[in-house]
This record gives sequence, structure tokens and C-alpha cells, in this order.
Amino acid sequence: MKYGISFLAILVLIIGLNYTKTDSTTALKTSIEQLANDPAMSAGQLGVCVMDTKTGEIFTSYNSGKAMIPASTIKTVTTASALAILGENYRFKTTLEYDGTIVSGVLKGNLYLKGTGDPMLGSDEVKADEAPKVADMETFLNTLVSEIRKSGITKIDGKIVGDDSFFGSTALQPATWQWNDLGNYYGAGPSALNFHENLYELYFNRTNTVGSLTSVDRISPKLPYLTFQNEVTIGEKGSSDDAYIFGAPNTYDRYIRGTIPPGTADFKIKGSIPNPAYFAAYSLMEKLENSGISTKKIATTELEKIREGKKSTAERTVIYTHQSPTVKEIIARANEKSNNLYCEALLKAMGQKAKGIGSTEKGVAAVLEFWEGRGFDTETFFMEDGSGLSARNAVSAFSMSSLMGKVARDENLFPSFYNSLAVGGKSGTVRYLFRNNKAVGSRLRVKSGSIRRVRAYCGYAKTPSGKIVSFSIMANNFSGSSTLIRQRMETIMLAIANLP
Repeated sequence: MKYGISFLAILVLIIGLNYTKTDSTTALKTSIEQLANDPAMSAGQLGVCVMDTKTGEIFTSYNSGKAMIPASTIKTVTTASALAILGENYRFKTTLEYDGTIVSGVLKGNLYLKGTGDPMLGSDEVKADEAPKVADMETFLNTLVSEIRKSGITKIDGKIVGDDSFFGSTALQPATWQWNDLGNYYGAGPSALNFHENLYELYFNRTNTVGSLTSVDRISPKLPYLTFQNEVTIGEKGSSDDAYIFGAPNTYDRYIRGTIPPGTADFKIKGSIPNPAYFAAYSLMEKLENSGISTKKIATTELEKIREGKKSTAERTVIYTHQSPTVKEIIARANEKSNNLYCEALLKAMGQKAKGIGSTEKGVAAVLEFWEGRGFDTETFFMEDGSGLSARNAVSAFSMSSLMGKVARDENLFPSFYNSLAVGGKSGTVRYLFRNNKAVGSRLRVKSGSIRRVRAYCGYAKTPSGKIVSFSIMANNFSGSSTLIRQRMETIMLAIANLP
């Protein structure tokens, strides 16, 4: 009798588990089909791949071999690669140096601020609990002035040089970024000497009169030489920010077009600094002058000196060395906040370390070479930048999910990488998702991605049985509302988290 009851209990349990497995798998397939058959996808493409990270078993897939635009989900590739190639404890160094001699407090030579790509240098955006080693712009400049005083310098009879030569003469932004992105804060490219996240804030005066022309009130922080041709007008009631800044790197003429919402208070947008290394040198020069250390009031960059045939060759003395947060801390903010600058800086640093040249192209080569060495097929993995802003990136859902699986199986990479991803319904760019099912949403670690007519998600889900599942979902060239696509994708991710 006892054996009969035990057998019956086991049988019921098995039937229940099979039902759960069938039911949850069916729910996942149904949610994918609903998106695929939605009229918004009639001219578009959908790619999905869901995989067991331990065994490589594919739970389900849809067009998973088709290369599609991944948008910011490609940041997962960059950040995982940075953990592997640079190491999670790697720090960028920025040094304050001088050449010449100090005579009776006068520096008979130039003062240099030499960077190696720290994307958080002088950032006002980073909170102390995110990266405790980050000093905001004013604090950092004050530290530099203090160190200069300690060295005995009271006057500088030379130039203030932002040394941006570490990455060579490579362009700030990747070559495949679009013109309408370059002047805006998210289109700020990485210099070897980044400063203040290479962005400034631009404030408009505005009214409630629809169609009226706005005026530029001010910018912060102070940027020399920057000029604006403003064509921004007031949009309809209920409209959102649709103003764009147009301008090329290393040039100081900016055109602003589009609309902003009506209102009476100042309205703020953010732009990319044309030459971050020059801005750093200029800011230091201003701070020195205001602190009583006189200079020749000449700021320049090392790359500019090289272009003029005046490359620095004199021996230098290091006054002070500043270290960035670790790569582990940088990727945490890069993934959670979807920060383009951080990922592009990491990509160039990988190129510098692995290939000797800190360019986007060499960084991509270093990434692909690393994963090829791990048995990853890169034949149809097209990577043009580190952040996903380029519309020429293309990768299949199968490739993305497979690479996420490889990271999950690497005990040296996975803990830091997994923790860098935003928690569904709680943090980062996915904090507003899964409002109706936060308990399940919290079992998802997600990287989102979106550019025009592209929405994508990738990451991991912890299933009720304890499995870790990797997934990639991409929709390209859909019509209508991006919100509808997001909602459909939410349903898919919730179904993934409920797999057995």
C-alpha cells in the first residue's frame, strides 16, 4: 500500500512537471508567434533564440540565423570582451606631467594632462555608490591645482597641453555613425583624454506659443569658440524633445534643428564636446588662472602639435597620477545606463592592448579574434562599433545567445558580467518593464537596445528550476508604435523566465 501511494505521488509529479514544461514552452512559442504575426511586423524582421547556457540546448528559436541590427545589445559583447581582454581590475591612468625646468617657482616648459582613455574622468554623472573613485569636474581640477602647487610651480611659462596621443590620430567617432547623431551627447566619441563625459548642457528659453522660435540661453560647462545656429521651435502641446544638434568633431559650428515641448521654464538638451582633450586643457588653464597660478593662456592638444610638426620630445616629469574605476565598475554603468562613450572607450583600449593601435577597427579585430579563439563563429558577426549606435552592426539571435552562453560558462567572466546587467523591472533601461509581474521580471538580467525602427533585448533568465537561460530578441524595420513591440517583447521575456 505504501509503495502504491509513493508510485502514484511520483506519477502525479511527473505528469505535473511535463504539463508545466509543455505549458510554459507553448506560452513562449505563442508569444513569439503573436509578435511575428502582428501587422507591425508585416514588412519587418524578427529574430529570437532562447538557449540553455549549460547544455547549449535551444528551447525555441525564430529566424535565429538571420543577421539583424542589434542596437545597444551589442554592448554585451563589448563589455564581456573588456572583462576578458583588459581584465576586471584594469584601470585607466591619467597623468599630470611637465617638461622643462622649474626655476624660482616658474615652470620653464609645458604642462601636460595625458590620458589613456578613462571615460569617467571629471564626470558629473556618476554617483559615489556606482564608482567611488570618480571625482566630478570641479573636484578633479582642484586636485590638479593642488598637486601643481605641491610641486612648487607658481607660474607656467608654457602651454597647457591635453595629451590625447595614446590612441594615435584615430577619429573620435566610429566611421559608420550617422550625421544626425554626432553632435548629440549620445554621439560623443572617445578621445584618449575624455573629460566630463565629453558632453555639455544647452539651455533654451521657450514659450507656450506653438511654432515660435526658441533662443539659446546658456551652455554648461563653459566651452570656448562654440557657436550655434538655432532653428529649434516650440512643438505641439504634449510633444516631447525632438531637437538635434548637428556638427562634426573638432569643429565648433553647431546647427540645432527640431522642436521642444511648450513651457515657460528653461529646457535642457545635451551635446557632444567637439574636442575633449582641448576642453580638458582649456578648463585646467582657466582653473589655474582663477587660482592665482598664471599661465601664457595658451591651451592646445598633443595631436594638434603633431599635426603642426611640433610633437613633444622633451623628457617629462610626472606630478600626479589619477586612476579610473575598474573595468568591472565601468561596465556595470555602461550596461545599466547604456552609455555609448564607455563602450567605445573600452573598445579602443582593447585595440591598443591587443593590436597596439587604439582605434575602433583594431578594437573590433581584438574582440573577434578573442572569441574566435574560444570557438565562436564570427563569419556572420558584423561589428562596426562597441556601443550599437551604428546601423551597420549585424548579428543573428543565435550568435548573440550563443556568446551569452559562452560567457555564462566562464566562471572568471560571468559573475561580474551578470551583475552588470540591469534587473528587469528594477534598474537601468529596463526598470519600467514588467510592472504587472515584477516577481518574474526580477529573474531577468537584461540589456536593451533601440535605434529608429529597431528594438532588441538580450540577457539571462533564471527559471523556476534554477536553470540559467540566455536569450536574444531583435525586431527590425517594424512599423507603427515602438511601444507595441516592446510590450510584445515583454511577454516573450516573461515566458522565457517561466521555462522549466
